[in-house]
Parts: sequence; structure tokens; C-alpha cells
Amino acid sequence: MLIVHELPFIYQLHELMARDPAAAQAEAAAQMATRADPVERLALRLLQAICHARLGNYVQAEYELTRALRQAKQRGMHYLVAEARDELAAICLMRGQIDAALRQWLDCFDAALQEDSRFGLVRAHLGIGKVLFALGKHDEAKEQHLRSVELSYALKDNSMNSAIHLCLAADYLKLAEFDRAYVALAIAEDNLAHSPYPDKHRSELLIYRSQIRAGRGEWHKAVNELDEAIRMATAGHYNWHHAFAELESGRVHFVLNRLATARSHLLIASSKAHSIASHLLEMQAEELLYSISKQEQRYEEALVHHRRYTELTLELIDNQNRHQIDPTTRRRLRRMESELALAQSEQENSSLMARLQSHEQHIQALKIEAETDPLTGVFNRRALEDRLQRELYTATQLSRPFSLLMLDIDHFKQVNDRFSHLTGDAVLKTVAELIQSCCRQDEFITRYGGEEFVILLPGAGADTARHIAERIRLKISHHDWFTLHPELLTLTISIGTAELQAGESTHDLLARADAHLYQAKAGGRNRTCC
Repeated sequence: MLIVHELPFIYQLHELMARDPAAAQAEAAAQMATRADPVERLALRLLQAICHARLGNYVQAEYELTRALRQAKQRGMHYLVAEARDELAAICLMRGQIDAALRQWLDCFDAALQEDSRFGLVRAHLGIGKVLFALGKHDEAKEQHLRSVELSYALKDNSMNSAIHLCLAADYLKLAEFDRAYVALAIAEDNLAHSPYPDKHRSELLIYRSQIRAGRGEWHKAVNELDEAIRMATAGHYNWHHAFAELESGRVHFVLNRLATARSHLLIASSKAHSIASHLLEMQAEELLYSISKQEQRYEEALVHHRRYTELTLELIDNQNRHQIDPTTRRRLRRMESELALAQSEQENSSLMARLQSHEQHIQALKIEAETDPLTGVFNRRALEDRLQRELYTATQLSRPFSLLMLDIDHFKQVNDRFSHLTGDAVLKTVAELIQSCCRQDEFITRYGGEEFVILLPGAGADTARHIAERIRLKISHHDWFTLHPELLTLTISIGTAELQAGESTHDLLARADAHLYQAKAGGRNRTCC
């Protein structure tokens, strides 16, 4: 079996390839002219092929990888073979060749088990997760990627941590677990210094983070991060990342009705995607270009884009039919699960589970920190947006009532002006505590902003909501506020309530509660309006 470090010049080239694939490719070509040994020449050919893939020359890479791999397996170049298979599988996946990609990564898994290579197992699980992600099985993809996390804890090499957590972030985004996605991206960012491809991974990280920004309506930040992702992908010749970033940038500008800018980005996305035969990215770009052209009444252009979109859609359907996972590969996937279970001792499993729990606890701690208002300890507005969407969905599915309260501290500015901001902070904390004392465990309390709070009441109709609102209002008005400041004798709140109506959005429901709060203020304060 050939190991990379047994050929010192190959080891040096391998190190160079991680930092600068173009320089490594040029050096490998120069070495080919001076090497006569067939094993050395084959190792150089494999390295050149991997460099082609890293540089985005996917057609050339696929051709050279396929040829060189046949011979390399016979020569026992297991380390280079595993890396080459990983690159070839990624190319197959990008082109929608699902079965071929999965077979390559299952081969990586088998080889890793035979060689007892944890690094190989990490890479195999990562790749198999990517296949499941492409099939839309995002929960199963997440499980594979979490296994990569488990196994990576046993390695002292942190070089794959960024790649693993980027895949996890993509899973969480598809599962609408935005806070977990945000945390996974934070962990990926923390490990960029250990990545052999920091710029490549950072560009992907910026794209995913921009999707979270856009989902929260932080459009300016989303645009800035996509611009940076495009710059990095262009400089590094990361063609897939470049196409993906241009597509997402076009999508954001389209939503913002900046049609000319959106078109410019989408044309580049379509061209780049076409050059690497990524039909899915090209199809999405053409669909948006069709919508823009139609909106601008450029009907001839719209027809061209619609035709191309239709062609790509049909090609994708045909490709999916031709490259579905065949029964043999499915059996191999099931066998992989069994072999993995047998390969891990009880001690290993305990250790891995402990590390996974630690990882989950870390995510949960960061999630709580991100969702909590630091002053009052209740949830913040960001947490409200996510929870309210889920509560409305649940209420609609179960046909059960749902209400919310929006309350505001009366004349709070005077508290700050007369008694200091420290007293104002103490008032906010006390109000939050009093609200909590009036609510049940399943009622969700958030500081909406400034001196405003919003309370979600699942299962509560209009009458129940009004009753809870009055209980809170009276509790606050009867509190001994002079304990915070001797001159603060009274404090009151105004409350607006709203019960969910059929077909109502989160924005509509909040707007009605806000309107009722305004009525309470206009009606003299210290009251509840429904």
C-alpha cells in the first residue's frame, strides 16, 4: 500500500494543493517531465486531476479522475484514492448523478472501515449526507452529518470541521431550524483557521448566512455578505460557489424589486452554472430571469428564458430518472449502517454519544443566548418571529384558538428622564417578572422592543386573552414601585389583544394587536382593548 509520505515530493505537493491548487497543478506537470517511475507518475496524475476539480475544471477533472482511479486502486494508493473518489463523487452529485455519487462515497466508507480510518469515515458520512440532501431527505442528511461531527471529535485534526458544519447549516436551513443553522455557521467560522480551503469555505458560509439574513428581513446585510462571497469565489476560481452566490444575490435583488441588478447577477449565475453543467442552479437562474423579463414586458426575452427553463427542467427530470439509486446501492447503504454499528465498541459509542451531547448542549446554549433579552431574561424579538410562525401553523392545523397580547409601559420615558436609565432598567426587569408570575408555562413572553412586550397565548380565545391581560395589568398597577425608587409611586401598562382569524398572517395579527394597543393609549392608558 502506498502512503503519501512514502513519496516525499508527493507529500509536499499534497500540502501545496491544500493552499494553492493552481501552483500544485503547475508543479505536478513539471514533475511529470522528470519522473520515469510508473507509481510516481500515477500519483502525479491523481494529484493533477484533484487539482482540476479544486479549480472548478470539472469536465477535465472527471475524465482524468476516472482514468487514474482504475490504476491507482491496483497500486494500493488508498489515501489518494479516497481523496480522488471524494472529488469525483462531488462532481457526479453536482450533475445530478445521484447513484454514481453515492456509490463513490460508499466505496470511501468500505475502504475507511478496512483501513480503520476515522478520517475516511468522516469524509464518507459527509458525502453520503450530501446525497441524501440532494434527494430532499434533509433529516437523514442531518443524521449523517451529525455522525461526521461525532467521529471528528475523535480526531486531533480539525481540518474538516468547517466543511462538516457548513453541511449541517444547509440541513438546518432546509428544515427551517434557523437558530441551529446560525449556530452551525458560527462553529464553521470558528474553525476556518484550520480549514485547508478557508476562502472557499468562507464564501459558502457567507451565502448560507445571507439566506438567514434575508429570512429575517436584514436585506442590507444579506446583500453585503453575498457581494463578499462573490468576490471570494471569483478570486479563488470556485465556480460552483460563484454560481450559487450570484443566484442568491439575484434572488435578493429581485425580492427588493431591483430588477436590473437582479438580472445582471442572474445572467452570470446562469452562465457559470452552464459552464460546470449544474442544471439545477442554471434552471433556478433561468426561472427568475423569465419572471423579471415578463415583469418588465420584455416578452421575447421572457420566451427565451422560459424555453431554457423548460429544457433544463425536462433534463433534470430525465437525469433523475436515469440516475436514481438502484436497489444494489440501496442494499449497500443499509449494509453500511450495520457495519458501522458492529465496528463501534460500546466504549466508543459511549464516548461518541457524550461528545454529541456536548455538541448539542453547545448549540442549545448558543441558541438560548441568541434568543434571550439580556436585560429582562425573557425571549427577544428574534425568538418571537420564529415561535409565532410555528404557533400560527399549529393553531391552523389543529383548528384551535390562538391569541396574543401586546403591552406597553405607560409614560416609560418619564421614568428614564426623572429617575435615570438604571431605574428604567430595573422597572423593565420587574415588569418582566410580574408578567411571568401571571402566565402559565406554555405562554411565550418576549420583549418586543424598548418598553413593549408581546405574550403568545396558544389555546386562548378572545375572552381568555382579555382575562389574562387584565390579570397582568392589575398585578403591575398594584405593585409597590417605590421599592425601586422612593419617588416612583405608580406605574401602569396599556394592553392590546388580538385573536387569530382565518387566513391571517403573523404580520396581520401583530398589526391588529398594535392597533388595539394604540386604542388603549388613546383612551387614557392603564386599560385593555380588544
